[in-house]
Order: sequence, then C-alpha cells, then structure tokens
Amino acid sequence: MKKRITWLLIVSLVLICAVTLGCQTKVEPTVEVTADVPVDNETEYSGDIAEFSYSASDSADGRKYKIALAGEEIILTAQMPKDTTLSIEKKLNPDDLNSLQDIILEKEIYKWDGFGQNDASEDQSDGQGFTLNVVYSDGNKISAQGRENYPDNYDQGNTALSDYFLKLAGPVLKFDGVFDGAAQTPTKIVISKIGVNEGIIPVGLDATGAIATTKGAFGITWYTAYSSPGWGTNAILTGHHIYNGQSGSFVRLKDLVAGDIMYIYYADGSIGRFIMKTSTLYEANSVPEYAVANTGTQRTTIITCGGNRFPQGGYSHRLVVTFEAAGRHRG
Repeated sequence: MKKRITWLLIVSLVLICAVTLGCQTKVEPTVEVTADVPVDNETEYSGDIAEFSYSASDSADGRKYKIALAGEEIILTAQMPKDTTLSIEKKLNPDDLNSLQDIILEKEIYKWDGFGQNDASEDQSDGQGFTLNVVYSDGNKISAQGRENYPDNYDQGNTALSDYFLKLAGPVLKFDGVFDGAAQTPTKIVISKIGVNEGIIPVGLDATGAIATTKGAFGITWYTAYSSPGWGTNAILTGHHIYNGQSGSFVRLKDLVAGDIMYIYYADGSIGRFIMKTSTLYEANSVPEYAVANTGTQRTTIITCGGNRFPQGGYSHRLVVTFEAAGRHRG
C-alpha cells in the first residue's frame, strides 16, 4: 500500500512539474513532403535514341549536329559554323548510336535535363552557349540550353560530344583556296537555305538555240560552252521553277538574299564557296545581254522562270541570280 502511494506521489509530482515549469514532450506529426527534384537516375535514359540534336558555339569546331531516323537508316547531319550553311550528311550504324548513349550516361549528360529552359533564346549557336535535345524511343527526353551559363559537368560532356562527332563527321572544311589551274567540272550544287542539293548535268543548246533544260521538275544544268563556276567569266546554271504543275529545283530561288551561301562540288573532289550578290526579275524577252554573256568579271549566274504562267505554257519572266566566288576547299 505504501509503495502504491509512493508511486502515485512521484507521478503527481512529475505532472505538476510538466504543467508549472512548461516541460513538454513534443511529438512531431508525420508530414509527406513532395518537391520537384531533377532526375539523376540514369536508368530513366537507358532506351534507344530516336532523335538527337546538339549545337555549341564554344565546342571544338562549332558545328551543329543532328541525328534522325529515316526509315531504317540513321542519318547524321553536320552543319558548318558561323557564316556557312554547308551540311554534311552521313549514314550511321546502330553501334554509333550506342557509343553516343554511352557518352550520355558516362559523362552524366542526362543531368542537364531542364537546364536553362526558362531562357528566352531558343538557339544559342550565335553566341557563347549550347542547346541539347534528345528524344528516346520510350518517350523520355533530355532538353537543355544556356548562354554563358552551363551545367556543372558541362565541360566534360561538351568535350566528349565534340570529339565523338568530329570523329564521325570529319574535320572542318576550310575555304581558303583559290580557283587556280585548269577549270574543274562542276558535279553538284548545294544551297541549304532553299533545300537545293542536286547533281549538275552538263548541257549544250537545244533545238531552239536555248540552253537545254531537264524533262522533269528536278535537275540542274550547266552550260558547258561557258565558264565553270569559279573560273573564267560567266558560268550559267539553269533549273525549273515549276514543271507541269510540280515544284522544281529552283522554286524557292526567289527567297535568297544578298550574302546567302552556295556550294559547288567538282570532279576533282574540291568544293567552291559562293556568296549571293544580286537577284533580278526580268521580263522573259528583256533579259539584258550582259546578264547571260560569257564576258565580264567572274560570276556564277542561275536562271529560272518566274512571273505568270501562260495558258500555252511558259512563264512571263526570268529570275536571274548572281553569285561571287568566295574560296575553295581542296579535298
């Protein structure tokens, strides 16, 4: 009985102490906290790469790279830097994609996802910056961009990507050569801005005395009696604007402006770079002689139809666009 009274007294004193002295036993409630945390788990990005694009103005060569699937083919496009628009296309194999995926995981490039997505600029290639977009077959994505602002592990990732693509696409082409020696036969023309990438067909005159053209919407001809682009005086190329209602090779020629770039490939493996200078729309019967004469300063002239189509066929005008040679790359 005394022991029970004693324990009751002790308990009472403890309670009195808790009340009078403010001694409290605080029990924290369990709270579930959720937050947006960047995904660091590399297993989220272990699927097959379906699309890939990367540009970095401070990379080893400054090019833009894009990988896309075209049916069963894997196509790499490498666009040259700064003031050029030359694009190099190359077919890849699955092992090339596996190597790219290894870089993304080993260099933890997947951790870039979400970086700089609030930046106003979409394309950082004209300044010190980068853009990265990766789409996986399972729907996962990596998207990042920055201008003079980079993820913590950017340097190692950028170096690895630059080395990888430089190995695949080859070194940067330099157009510091001149058009000397014997004139070379042009074999291909590339004007990326208007989607032209075609072979060149050597021709003479047709039965009417005009420069021969192709019997179809596509095909670009070079008048062999005149100069080759980059040599001599006036080199003339022709192609259709519209042919039997179908858009032709030069349907967008009118969209070019002064300073746009054209490339001509030659039989010896060299490539000529040309800068667009003038674009003039003449009435079909009023094209000035100097525009089509094999005289004067060196220039490359592209001629196509324009204006209104006559009911009996043909067009009311001729669009004449001139280019000036601006360097040659020797293969």
